[in-house]
Amino acid sequence: MPEKKRPNPRQALWRLLVVLIAAIGIVIYSYGWTVTNINLERPQEEQRQQNVQSALRDLLSPNIFEQDREVINIHANFRVGCVDGETIEQPGDQYNDAVVTITPECGEPGDVVAIEVRNFAPLAEGRVRWDPPGEDAQSRPREILEIGREDFVFSQDGDFVGSVEVPRVRGVEGDISQITIRAAIPVGSVRLSETSQLVIERMVETIFMALVATTVAIPIAALISFLAARNLMRSIRLSVGSMLIAFIALTLGFALGALLLTPIANLGVRVGSGSEAGAAVAFVVPIAVLVATLLLFRVVVRPIDAEARVSLSQQMTSVFVRIVVALVVVFVVGAVGGLGLLGSEQIHNLADIVRAGGTTLVADALDAIANLLGVLGELVSLFTIVVSAAVGGFMLSGIVTGLFTRPLRKLRGPISHAMAGILGAVSGAILMGIIGLIGTWAALLGLLSPIVAAFLGGPILVLLYNRFVVQPRPAYRRTTAENLIQLALSVISGVIVFVVTFEYLNIGRAMIDGTLPPQITRDILGVELSSYVFNNIVTGAVLGGIVGLLSGVHSNFPIGSILYNVSRTALNIVRSIEPLIMGLVFVIWVGIGPFAGVLALTLHSIASLGKLYSEQVENIDDGPLEALNSTGANRLQTIIYSVVPQIIPPYIAFTMYRWDINVRMSTIIGFVGGGGIGLLLQQQINLLRYRDAGVAVLAIAIVVSILDYASASIRSRVT
Repeated sequence: MPEKKRPNPRQALWRLLVVLIAAIGIVIYSYGWTVTNINLERPQEEQRQQNVQSALRDLLSPNIFEQDREVINIHANFRVGCVDGETIEQPGDQYNDAVVTITPECGEPGDVVAIEVRNFAPLAEGRVRWDPPGEDAQSRPREILEIGREDFVFSQDGDFVGSVEVPRVRGVEGDISQITIRAAIPVGSVRLSETSQLVIERMVETIFMALVATTVAIPIAALISFLAARNLMRSIRLSVGSMLIAFIALTLGFALGALLLTPIANLGVRVGSGSEAGAAVAFVVPIAVLVATLLLFRVVVRPIDAEARVSLSQQMTSVFVRIVVALVVVFVVGAVGGLGLLGSEQIHNLADIVRAGGTTLVADALDAIANLLGVLGELVSLFTIVVSAAVGGFMLSGIVTGLFTRPLRKLRGPISHAMAGILGAVSGAILMGIIGLIGTWAALLGLLSPIVAAFLGGPILVLLYNRFVVQPRPAYRRTTAENLIQLALSVISGVIVFVVTFEYLNIGRAMIDGTLPPQITRDILGVELSSYVFNNIVTGAVLGGIVGLLSGVHSNFPIGSILYNVSRTALNIVRSIEPLIMGLVFVIWVGIGPFAGVLALTLHSIASLGKLYSEQVENIDDGPLEALNSTGANRLQTIIYSVVPQIIPPYIAFTMYRWDINVRMSTIIGFVGGGGIGLLLQQQINLLRYRDAGVAVLAIAIVVSILDYASASIRSRVT
């Protein structure tokens, strides 16, 4: 006898698992069916079917073309209430020997009357109206019972047969009412309807909304993409001392730049716009004084020994050069904005002259160019304080880092840790103070304080473990167990700091009540600060001081990983917010119109393109990158000559794809007032003008299809 196969426990367990998964899936899907309120009886209701048929019929009959029409009326008499033996006299001399037959010629309200028309208007659109007697009586359209609509079309012979219901009109019993058969006969040539012209105008607006949003987003997204690329950022490390010095100088430089350099930028705006042409002297003189001081300094330091003189001279030269460059940059930026304003004014004047000469098209083009220059100039003028702050921050950061890098390298032992503790306390206080100010804007933003504090305090247990338990080793020499231990310690430390900071700053109350943190102010060294911001500063100082004290100035700080995580998180947060919500917010801010739509599309495009670009950077071939690094090329040269050539084709493809997406998105943003074809489509739907809405839907489908094929063709050529 053949030996029986023993059941395999693993197969039985697998079958049982499959059955359980299927049962769980059925339960989940059944619950989802109930939650989504799927009801197949509702769409079968007769009224709903009629409504959807009417709407679809109108949408599929778009009002694309129009033609002038001659309206012709013929009449027939009808008595409300019959009199035995009476014959109703009908009007004569109808159009084109038209014959109208009413059966019956009298009746009661609610009766059905048959209407037969012969020899009227071939293939003309017609309607039936009921005109009660009296000058003030209101004419009423009647529905043709056979087709369920008011409008109908005559046959090729100009015939029509149908029936209508006698309306219920007060005070007409025994009087003669008139049935009017109206025909609209097309005359003249066919042309685009007003709706089509408006749709084309709004569709062009939509395309350019998407174009402007995409082009503005490209440089910003490209810059962020390098920061959000892991392969470029993971190797960037700085010593803790240099990083803390640079951060302190950067924030201080932002404040000084906004305070001291903004007037220089505004001076550039006034000089560029021509309002203060002579004020350029006020800028040239300080520059000349700085250059003269530099030359004088080089003479004064000559008595010092050669090595010290060269070093000090180079440092001071670098400082003066950076200051001069900062002044020139902010002045030139401001002057460019002023030139934009001046150019806009001059071109507008030229457009007026050209328009007076009768060349309207050229004048409109000049006005468009003038508007563009004016907007760019005004934009530069508005952002002079931002530019000044950024220039001042990076200038001071570069100066201070260059001056203190060498002295920091000479620090050893406890002095190194003490200095790192001091710098860490200052940096932590500045960082948490800024986060505290942001948290005063809204209750949810208050969560940033404990989150940032958790990241600051995360390394504390790891540093204590490496200092007092084991000797720290480089990452590439650590075992898996050691990495897991350090990860667990970092998570535990971060959670503890988060909970303590959350309770200390009383974030829970703000989250529950939906209110801002308490604005109780206190006098700190003559400066009025809210207690919430002050507590943030204290928290940052304590955490930064502890971490700095334990690490020392010579420890490596993964600044690249920090920038990568921050950039990636910011892109994910912005990308997760629907453009519809962004459009609604911008409509509240700048008002209804395409400007709000452009802002919403631009912000979302920056996040989406930044993610796509960064992923492409991460997928490049590392061979050219390593080859350039081996030759001693700096990071900027490496990016320009090894990264950029590899990413240009996919960047172009992603950009075209994003433009296609923005065109489709702009139709939805219009529903919240973001301009473009979407706003027009919403208005037509709200007014139940489905034939006009059909024109907009058709235009959207055509443009999206064309852009899809065009972008697909371009992507296939560049990839």
